[in-house]
Amino acid sequence: MDVKEKNNTEKTNAAAEPVAEDLNEVMRIRREKLAALVAEGKNVVFDVDVVGGINIKKFYGDRALSIFIQPPSVEVLRQRLTDRGTDAPDVIECRLNKAEYELSFASQFDIVIVNDNLEDAQKQALQAIQNFTAH
Repeated sequence: MDVKEKNNTEKTNAAAEPVAEDLNEVMRIRREKLAALVAEGKNVVFDVDVVGGINIKKFYGDRALSIFIQPPSVEVLRQRLTDRGTDAPDVIECRLNKAEYELSFASQFDIVIVNDNLEDAQKQALQAIQNFTAH
């Protein structure tokens, strides 16, 4: 490693430390706000990846409803992403790989909704939330 690389690495490492401290502070504040909302009897909706969803469910147990929204198939997802025309082919492949990985976690969620029709999927999600909050 030459001096330039070493200096860049040191700058990167030094810059990362305060960011991590700030992130911990942000997360602490978010947890406090979440606890206050729950204490007030309010419902909170999270849009998180599968790991986040599983962790929230583990923490809150029966007090949380976890919903997994999935495409009808990976091929349908590929077509949807391609038709949008917003991502390069390599980005689409990366997203598809992530989707295949995430699909392996679907069984760990309370409800799985197949998004083969957006309006139907929205209705199913709303119905599931209404049923859950009715108790």
